Formats: sequence, structure tokens, C-alpha cells
Amino acid sequence: MAYTIGIFFIRLDNKLLICHPTGHPADVWTIPKGMPDEDDADYFETGIRELQEETNISYNEIKNDVSNILRMENVLYKTNKKELISYLIKYSGNCEFNLKCNSFVRGNDYDFPEVDDYKWVDLHDAVNMVHESQSKIVSELIRLIK
Repeated sequence: MAYTIGIFFIRLDNKLLICHPTGHPADVWTIPKGMPDEDDADYFETGIRELQEETNISYNEIKNDVSNILRMENVLYKTNKKELISYLIKYSGNCEFNLKCNSFVRGNDYDFPEVDDYKWVDLHDAVNMVHESQSKIVSELIRLIK
């Protein structure tokens, strides 16, 4: 089974950071996530690496303002070929981030950023915007964060 590891990064006002993967339809949004590298010590490290690669948010720079970290329940993708392992990071600091993608994918003749846009969205809106595997977790987050 393949794994993808992601971060549900939520501000103090309960807005979730979501990303638009380059080249996908306009209505496709996701949390920062990706596959583990051989060098990653654990899944949380993978999630943190993906957060930085896809959003430019450095965990080392924000960790003093993180009010909560929670491992979420694993969710299988509909195809049952991949499993999402995710973490909630609740951030209570200043949210003026320079969001940009530092991770590039090789195209036919050029490299392009893995992510091309970002939104901070209310959790209730996010349920209908993210992939169904992530939507299940967002629904759980709504119950947790009341």
C-alpha cells in the first residue's frame, strides 16, 4: 500500500489552508501532502517537509506558535491503492505567510511548480472543496474544533 502524508494547517480563526495542484481543474483543492522520502525519519517529518515544499511555511519558524498537533485517523482513497496519513496543526501566530511552492515537477520540456494557488477556507466550505478522503477528516475536525 502506498502512503501520502499531509498536514491540515488551521489558523486560530479555524480557516484551513488548501492548495491547488498545478494542471488540475479549477475546482480541485487539497491539503499540502506527498509521499515519504527515504531520508524522512517518520510520517510527521514527511508532512512537515511537504508543508514547507508546497507552501513555503517552515515548521521551525512557526513551532513556537503551534497550539496543537494531532495525528488524524488514516483514510483509504476510494481506489484502496493509497492511504492518507495526516496531522492537524493548529496555528495561533501571525498568519502573514509568503505562500509559494518550492517543489517542482518535471514536464515534457520544463519544470513547473507542484502547486499554483492557495486559499484559507472555512472548515465547512473545505468539506466540499477537498478530495473525498480529506473531506472525511475535515468533517471530523469540525466536530473536534467547536
